[in-house]
Amino acid sequence: MIYDPNVTTLASLIRTQARERPDRIAIVCEEQRITYAELAERSLERAAQLAALSVSKGDRVALLAKDGIASVELLFGCALLGAIFVPINWRLQPAEVTYIVEKASCRAIFVSSELAALAADAGRSCPVVPLEARAHDAPRVVGFPAIDTNDAAIQIYTGGTTGYPKGVQLAHRSFFAIAREFWERKERWLGWTEDDVSLCAVPLFHIGGVWWLVRGLASGATNVLLPQFVGWKAIEAIARHRITMTAFVPAMIAMMLAEPDASPEKFRSLRNAGYGGSPASPALIQAAMKAFGCDVLQVYGLTETGNMAVWLTPDDHKNHPERLLAAGKPYPGVEVKIIDPQGDRLGPMQTGEICIRSPAAMLGYWNDEEATRQTLRDGWIHTGDAGYLDADGYIYISDRIKDMICSAGENVYPAEIERVLSAHPAIREVAVIGVPHPEWGEAIKVVVSLEPGAELDLRDMRTFCRGKLASFKVPSSLDIVDALPRTAIGKIKKTALRETYWAQEARKVG
Repeated sequence: MIYDPNVTTLASLIRTQARERPDRIAIVCEEQRITYAELAERSLERAAQLAALSVSKGDRVALLAKDGIASVELLFGCALLGAIFVPINWRLQPAEVTYIVEKASCRAIFVSSELAALAADAGRSCPVVPLEARAHDAPRVVGFPAIDTNDAAIQIYTGGTTGYPKGVQLAHRSFFAIAREFWERKERWLGWTEDDVSLCAVPLFHIGGVWWLVRGLASGATNVLLPQFVGWKAIEAIARHRITMTAFVPAMIAMMLAEPDASPEKFRSLRNAGYGGSPASPALIQAAMKAFGCDVLQVYGLTETGNMAVWLTPDDHKNHPERLLAAGKPYPGVEVKIIDPQGDRLGPMQTGEICIRSPAAMLGYWNDEEATRQTLRDGWIHTGDAGYLDADGYIYISDRIKDMICSAGENVYPAEIERVLSAHPAIREVAVIGVPHPEWGEAIKVVVSLEPGAELDLRDMRTFCRGKLASFKVPSSLDIVDALPRTAIGKIKKTALRETYWAQEARKVG
């Protein structure tokens, strides 16, 4: 493992690596590749470009692009200036992109040419800058600001239980704190070395993607980016670049293993393969272990916890198959507790809300003090997941306290979909739930009652959602009922709706 205790910010990371390993290849994307020295130089150019747009410390800069070298340049250009990088999911609809840009008070949004139409309306609130424009002639920045490890570095938007996304502010420390805990305890990390070649399969607008990239760069490894995940392309990249380290969401693993070219020979360079982002069936993981032929580990965490907080080790996977339903144990420096509705700590095998205290935890939600108070209390992240600890300290996730649906690695909040569908003239009342799906973990189901005399079918409902919701949020099934079950005070009983579809499942999440 390579760890430098003096590298505590993204700004210090890029400077240090440019000095210590200038000629090593830092990033590969398709046919492009750049060294650490070139990445640092291009990041300085991006910083100058940002300064010319009057971006300074504390300002937010959005990115709407598929992953590539220019995206990484902008990330570190922001870091050098102390600006906050706001990566936006390119699968969103224009209105969703505009909402994020305006809600984040972005100073500028950088957009790749292929996605320009998505950001057209966002230009009402800030300049829209072509990502391909490099502004080589912008005057270099003189006197960069001091950057503290607790300064905000990245703001990632997650779906919101109120129907709107929330901006999770992550400090520079969120990308270094867990590695530091391992280093201080002289414990083995994930085995990173500067000789590794890492595949960044998860997109950079997800915490798992940007975190994996930063850890690879901090280790001095070569990092291979995929502009967009496709199963056969990922297999090809692993074989072509002799990938040694990678991480996936379970849906990605399922897509790769379904490819006719998914032979063990294609994966023989792998040393470590992580997975997380949604629960995975033991059958899928056992198939992955057989195909990959390397150490496999599971990680559990949230954007709010700064990504990884809990892990199920390679040894657990190899020697304790009964634990494949577990999320694992906390990383060094991370604490987990299970609480009841009154906030009291529960004992082993008692189910309650999972709470996590981590040195990598978020600063809070941007401009949302109430949501921050609800989630971050006395240093503990209240996850909204229900689960329990067994006698050996392993964490098992059994249900969700909040209504979030995790479908193919994407977090979807029912309130966002319900808000859209409530405007459909045929719908009287609507509830959105997650139901079991063999590959995606969960699929999105809509349960509605209709206005008198009205008609609605799945095709009509999906057509109504398109253009208003990202494609991955468009429901895949529809049930029509006379009335939705409600509590004594009139709230829809989603637990009763879910039970119909989850009754035969061992876990009440996908």
